[in-house]
Amino acid sequence: MSVLQRASSDKSRVGQLETALRQVVHGSWEAWWAATTAAGLPTEVEAIERAVEQFVHQLGQQLVTRLATAAIPPSRPGCAVCQAPLRRVDPARPVTVTGIFGDYSLARAYYVCPAGHGSATPADVAWGLGPERVTPTLAERLCRLVVEVPFERAATLAPELLGVAADGETLRRLAEGVGQVAEATEQAAQAAVRAGQVPAPTGPGPAGLLVALDGAMVHTDGAWHEAQVGVCQALRRTATGGWEPTGAPDYCVELAGRTAFWPRLYAHAAAAGVESRACRLIALIGDGAHWIWEDARAYFGGPGKEVVEILDFYHAAEHAWAVAHALDPTDAAAAAAWAEPLVAALRDQGPAPLHAALAALQPRDPTVAAVVERERGYFAYHAGRMDYPRYQQQGLPIGSGTVESACKVVLKQRLSQGGMRWTRRGAQAVATLRAWHRSGRWTALWASRPLTQRVPPRRRCAA
Repeated sequence: MSVLQRASSDKSRVGQLETALRQVVHGSWEAWWAATTAAGLPTEVEAIERAVEQFVHQLGQQLVTRLATAAIPPSRPGCAVCQAPLRRVDPARPVTVTGIFGDYSLARAYYVCPAGHGSATPADVAWGLGPERVTPTLAERLCRLVVEVPFERAATLAPELLGVAADGETLRRLAEGVGQVAEATEQAAQAAVRAGQVPAPTGPGPAGLLVALDGAMVHTDGAWHEAQVGVCQALRRTATGGWEPTGAPDYCVELAGRTAFWPRLYAHAAAAGVESRACRLIALIGDGAHWIWEDARAYFGGPGKEVVEILDFYHAAEHAWAVAHALDPTDAAAAAAWAEPLVAALRDQGPAPLHAALAALQPRDPTVAAVVERERGYFAYHAGRMDYPRYQQQGLPIGSGTVESACKVVLKQRLSQGGMRWTRRGAQAVATLRAWHRSGRWTALWASRPLTQRVPPRRRCAA
């Protein structure tokens, strides 16, 4: 059964359950209302809300406990290793599960493998529980909280916002565990790219695709490392024949280096429709790093594809200003007089005026001459990526603001705050989880029941 089919089936069952619950609540409401009115109603809205909240939580706790226990059918599961029928050693082993209505005291059958391969509690999987014994509904809300704020801060907010207590370490394990499930999906997609097995597009795909990439520093495993950040966003044709972005951007983060980043980025581009025949244009935006442009050619392009490489305009402008400051290191006005007209011309006319100005320079100072020669090489290498008048006329962005914003909002605001120290595995898990949240992939992640995918390995036990 596909995720969509299961979601539709679950929705139908939830609807039937809601109907039954209304009848239960109606009966409980009548008894509660009679007792409350007999004691006298408070006049403050806050007091009324608190009383109703307490009633709802108590009723919800009782209903979830009873319904969860009744929902598990009797079964005799087989061992996941040897397939032999498991031996039941406890028909009602207790477990405390925390959910949106507080703690639920549940009981379920506990089995062991006669051959000693381990133990099993099938009800935990049926309930959708993970190692932290938190219900999927509460786990989703807690993860939504910790992708936005640090773990300890989330532990402070959880009682106020969600009505449950959770320590920072539990939240860390939960978020990193769910993030590792999302990361496993990313790794599978990367493996498909490396093997040349990118799935064929299921839809028509966009007319064009914007791909932007940049880097940001994250402290992992005792040192600072650069993380690569990528953004893919669909482009569509405008009425005037130009281009404009459409839909939400899709983000990805890679902490394992450039070699791993390209398959990750291309997997996201493929999911966005770059492989479809309808996708004719790929607008690739990056800074001046040579590896970006050299490696991109191995992934993008091909028959029927036009790849437009765009050097981030503001990165190019910084290099023009580097020449200006070398020519006049102590005279800011003179440096501005040289740089500002050339940067404006670069934006409005392209690189020709800047090339001419650099060619005309003949500095006598060896240090200044080295700077000028270096920047001549920079602008010569990127000459074909600086046709900014044409890009603007076509409606294409000339700056990498989208991915620079992603570096800040998706990565650094969560993983690079003061005092934060990560393992690379933990940082990657949380970065991926946050990227999925910001990319609109959150619902699909939780529809896959991620808590059940991270149940720890079976413990060996006596037969």
